Formats: sequence, C-alpha cells, structure tokens
Amino acid sequence: MNFMSGLGDSLNSGVESAKTRVATAQAGKKMLDEGGPTKEAEIYALNAMRAARSEDDKLTKQLNDEVKSYEEAVKSIKKALATSGGTPLTPARKAELATLLKAYEKRLANVKEAARALAAVKPPLPKTTPEEDDACAILWVKLIGKKTDKPPIMSS
Repeated sequence: MNFMSGLGDSLNSGVESAKTRVATAQAGKKMLDEGGPTKEAEIYALNAMRAARSEDDKLTKQLNDEVKSYEEAVKSIKKALATSGGTPLTPARKAELATLLKAYEKRLANVKEAARALAAVKPPLPKTTPEEDDACAILWVKLIGKKTDKPPIMSS
C-alpha cells in the first residue's frame, strides 16, 4: 500500500504544480491584455535587457577564450624561437616568427584589455516575476506573426 500511497502523493503534487503553472501563464496573459501598449513596451524592454546581457555574457566568455588562445600562440612562438636541436629554423622563418610574436603579443594585450573592460561594467539584469516571464513569452508569440526573429530570454 505504501507504493500506491506514494504514487498518489506524486500525482497530487504534479497536478498542483500544473495548476500553479497554468495560473502563472494566465496571469502573464492578463497582464498584457489589461496593460495595453504600455505594458507591452515594458515587457519588451525587460526582454531586450535580458537578451542584451545574454549576448554580453557570451561575448565576455568568447573574449576570455580568445585570451587563452593568444596566450597559447605567444607561448608556442616563443618556444619555437628558443628550441634548439634538430633542424634549425631558417633565417627567414626565424624572422617571420619574431615579427609574428610582436603582433600576437600586441593582439593579446588588446584582447585582454577588451575582456577586462567588458567584465568591469556589466549593467544589472532587471528583476522579473514569473508572470512577467510568461508575458514575455506570450508577447514573443504575438510578435512572431509580425515576423520578428528575437526569441524571449525568459528568466536568468
């Protein structure tokens, strides 16, 4: 009987979660329906801020990855210039690597500065309620008919 009792409890919990979820979605729709263009503009702005920060986070990560790549390139060039034994570098290749080392070190410094600058000044994310998150999704569905390709960034 314990199994059946546990199964009933799980089903009841699932039903309650579904009811809560439906109520939240309905509240989001009501928010848009009753709020009119002002509420739509607010919800769109909340989503646009989240989308911008999402892209910002991706760019920051990409720049940090690029820093690692340039660090590895600089390290590898230095090693190639310093390695002895075996077939030596031709004078032309050695000159080329020395020139490239300067260019890669400069680029590394620039990418590090860009990554530092972007990470230092991230604007805060707006606070949203679950109902506003649902309103955002509903608004996006509405805008699909207007040929937008910007999906909602629900909650962070």
